[in-house]
Amino acid sequence: MRKILLTLILAATLSFLIAGVSLAVEPAPRITDREIIERLTTLAEGQKRLEQKIEQESARLEQKIEQESAKLHQEILAVRAELKAEIQATNKRIDDIKWMLGIFISVALVMLGFVIRMLWILQKKMSSMETEQDKQRKEIEFLMDMIRRLLPER
Repeated sequence: MRKILLTLILAATLSFLIAGVSLAVEPAPRITDREIIERLTTLAEGQKRLEQKIEQESARLEQKIEQESAKLHQEILAVRAELKAEIQATNKRIDDIKWMLGIFISVALVMLGFVIRMLWILQKKMSSMETEQDKQRKEIEFLMDMIRRLLPER
């Protein structure tokens, strides 16, 4: 009997729980086919408008990108022209420096040649003067020796 009573209590409890759960869920309102079609049409129109906006923005962005690309290309060409002009000016300066350096070296070599030539001539004259002086010293010594011999001694 206890089993039957326990079973009945359990069955009653379950039936109340199931009934409570079923009462908590509201039934969905019935939507007609016409309402579904209207809503789908509205969604399709909205999607078309969004696609048009996306295409317009895409075209606008592409145009802006092309404009910026053209500006950038012009700036790059201008910078290249400036760099080319600077390189040519630098090359001209280097050529001028090479020319001046060549002249300076040439003048220095010519002056060095003159100095060496003068030193050589002076050395030649000095050597001839030294030999002449040696000859004269020997002659003077000879004359002094002769004078000493000829002069009576005191």
